[in-house]
Amino acid sequence: MTIPYRIIRLILFFFCTGIIPVLASVPSLLSSASSLDPTFHLINILQTASLILYYPLENLSYLSSKGVFPLSPARELNWSTWSCRFWAAYVALDVWRLARQRKQ
Repeated sequence: MTIPYRIIRLILFFFCTGIIPVLASVPSLLSSASSLDPTFHLINILQTASLILYYPLENLSYLSSKGVFPLSPARELNWSTWSCRFWAAYVALDVWRLARQRKQ
């Protein structure tokens, strides 16, 4: 089976601009706990967790839809739905962060 160029680009995009930078930010996020407002720190942790869950689900469900990763149609839909929920959680947390920043 040959993998189309656009699928290879997506996989590289997932690793280079997706999950690896998010995972790389975890140590600095955990070490900066005392220097941040506790609410901002909680928002940052929750946003990072939502992205760590979002990226694999989104990309693997997409690869499944292209026949590259084996998932049943029901599981593919389930993973895609959960990836959207984690992305929505990230966006909602960002709105909360921005609203809190504006008040300060």
